[in-house]
Amino acid sequence: TTSSASTGVKLPATQGGFVGIRNDSGQTIAVYPETGSTVNAAAASVNLATATTMYLFKTSATTWASITSA
Repeated sequence: TTSSASTGVKLPATQGGFVGIRNDSGQTIAVYPETGSTVNAAAASVNLATATTMYLFKTSATTWASITSA
């Protein structure tokens, strides 16, 4: 798929989970958790550069942790 600048992906509201996102859009995209949650214990969103993959897993009811790879 393609994306334009300033677009993103919203994570599902779930009680536990694992999500993988691959970005081959040519643009950096933002990854947002559900309202009231954070990524990596502090951020309201994280950026995912083009040609990279991010794996996210829920560590608590309101926190996602991420691992990014090429």
